[in-house]
Amino acid sequence: MKNTIAKTSLLIVSVLVFLALLEGATQVYVYRIAKRGKLFAPDTVTGWSVKPLIQMQRQNADGDLWSIETDSSGFRGDSYWDSNKKRVLILGDSFAFGEGVDLEERFDTTIEELGYSVLNTGVMGYGTDQQFLKARPYLDQLNRGDATIVLTYYNDIHDITRKRQSGRAKPWYDIDDGRLRLHRPEITAREKLRDNSYIYALLGSLLERRQEVSDAAIIQASNIYRMIIENEARELAERGVLMILAYHGEAIVENLTHRKQINETLSATCENTHVHCLDIDQHFDVDNNDDYFLADGHWNERGHEAAGGLLAEVLSGIVPR
Repeated sequence: MKNTIAKTSLLIVSVLVFLALLEGATQVYVYRIAKRGKLFAPDTVTGWSVKPLIQMQRQNADGDLWSIETDSSGFRGDSYWDSNKKRVLILGDSFAFGEGVDLEERFDTTIEELGYSVLNTGVMGYGTDQQFLKARPYLDQLNRGDATIVLTYYNDIHDITRKRQSGRAKPWYDIDDGRLRLHRPEITAREKLRDNSYIYALLGSLLERRQEVSDAAIIQASNIYRMIIENEARELAERGVLMILAYHGEAIVENLTHRKQINETLSATCENTHVHCLDIDQHFDVDNNDDYFLADGHWNERGHEAAGGLLAEVLSGIVPR
């Protein structure tokens, strides 16, 4: 019996030591070699948010280094308005954040050059639900003549009904008696473990990537997406604030039924008189996609320049400076 206990204890200690060494080696690799340092912290409203006061370099999908610096609010760029200019608020995910490019290469610099005061709340991995929750304090500060740009990647709609994403809890909506009902993220010890262990984070991400979105879920998500956009656009319009809905990434939805559903939802949403729409994909040269994208599908410097030019053109046409 004593020998069995001793062997079991030795085995447990050996496994723990192995895991500790593996975690240490993984962290060295991630930080020093792969340049993929930690960016996020749990957030009781949005599920996660970008850490404040970050100064780091990461390696993008093409192997090039890009810099990330955040202010005390966790934003790249300004987190305050210039009171002497028209305001533009940008909502989105990793494309809005500018994953893979330096801040001065991001699309919204083109908008700033036109004389607007831009505040960008984009965060990697956010669905449309999280984007509006993150931007809420700033949406409430917009005044007549200001504008908001909602940058929708097709998988943002997929994410709306998810309760977890990449190993993290997230908020989610359902529809109750014709109204949207918000469920806050269920932040547990798992989120803290994910932020302190790359091994756990990797396992969590791999497991959640296997989850398929059902036909019923994509219909539900599409309905919620449309309700979110239309509700927000109506409330903004009542204050004289304009909304631009810019969407892209149709090709990433391989399920043709889901792609059709999302396209129908976007078309129906764009019929709303309070929403100005821009289909970014239609303006990119599909025969030369490599000119606009990094290896992982995010915009490269030229992609951001092209998208910024398109958005600046739409904005200039509807918002007097």
